[in-house]
Amino acid sequence: MDRIESPGVFAKVVAKQSFSGAARELRLSQAAVSKHVRALEDWLGSAAVEPHDAPPQRHRDRGAGL
Repeated sequence: MDRIESPGVFAKVVAKQSFSGAARELRLSQAAVSKHVRALEDWLGSAAVEPHDAPPQRHRDRGAGL
């Protein structure tokens, strides 16, 4: 998975508010879009996208407590 492309794929998911919409516009499979977002999340060490039915969560500052 190309880390250079993953932020752009994620930005398209946000803009379209849909993995499938982003996939259509980027001419990728929905699975490929999901893999890009997962790779970005793994690199960041944090969830970039939460399911619609998940309650909102507060993300802690990574530097807190250091």
